Amino acid sequence: MISLDTNILVRYLEQDDLQQAKIADQIINSSLSRGEEILITHIVLCELVWVLDTCYDHTRDELIAMLEKLFRTAQFVYEDKAVLWGAWEDYRAGKGDFPDYLIGRAAKQAGAVTTHTFDKSLKHSPLFTVA
Repeated sequence: MISLDTNILVRYLEQDDLQQAKIADQIINSSLSRGEEILITHIVLCELVWVLDTCYDHTRDELIAMLEKLFRTAQFVYEDKAVLWGAWEDYRAGKGDFPDYLIGRAAKQAGAVTTHTFDKSLKHSPLFTVA
């Protein structure tokens, strides 16, 4: 198994820097051709959504679709796919950002009864207590 940093995944998805995209393609495709799984960590997903939102101006709907496609790609593995799917569902239905919902779901999985936040967009989520 290998793991990817955010910048490799961004280049693979966006194909905006041809030299780096070619390298990212080689890394991912050669790993897949060897039958290796590719780990994408929670923090990489949080950074990915932030970069695609702020630097590439992807819409919320585009980000939701992109995350779903990544989660459904069998060769990509994750730290806790159930937590990710829960965060994805929260993101799709709610007003908060994906990293916030991932924080809330991961905290709940670890035993927290709530996650305190100042983010008012999370006031309707049972995962959070808005201060």
